[in-house]
Amino acid sequence: MPPLVPTPGAADANTFASLAEYKTYLASKLHAAPWVAEALAGTTLDEALSVDLIVSCRVLSFALAWTGSATSPSTQSLPWPRDGMVNINKYPIANTVIPDGVKLAQCELAYQLHNGDLFAQNEAADRNVKSVVAGSVEVEFQSVDISSMEAVDIAMHRLGPEFDYTRLPLMVRIYLVPSWYTRTRVGAIYAVFEVA
Repeated sequence: MPPLVPTPGAADANTFASLAEYKTYLASKLHAAPWVAEALAGTTLDEALSVDLIVSCRVLSFALAWTGSATSPSTQSLPWPRDGMVNINKYPIANTVIPDGVKLAQCELAYQLHNGDLFAQNEAADRNVKSVVAGSVEVEFQSVDISSMEAVDIAMHRLGPEFDYTRLPLMVRIYLVPSWYTRTRVGAIYAVFEVA
């Protein structure tokens, strides 16, 4: 297992957040999973937590079409730090730092990944299949649910790969400033709703 390298702009960086930042995030969870207490009590789960961070960093790095541009595109291994970025209040973000929102999004994704495989391919659900009957062949499709943001995200993902970012859990995307990544537009609305 390679060591965690959270250094902004480093050629060997493999995480946005450090292990200490991830543990601080875990300590702040209101309804944390039982394994969190063990993770915070010592070093017994540090290797698993490091894997959580590396995998969640890879997912965030490739699942989103980040706006702006990498500060040192020829040398930095991760998409952050970036030039031309602003925070939620429209103030410039220094191109030498990784914003807290990116780190929090990574920590939430790492937490959720540790709890189970969020990205297991479910072809039947992706195709909106509710049931299949073999005798006399019958396929029943689910009704389209638009009663929640998650349901809309699932429906958007079915439209094609340009909507893959909708597979990131809402609690991950909520930490990211909407201007930090490209969201595909459908008609006059964004595929992912703004969070006030």
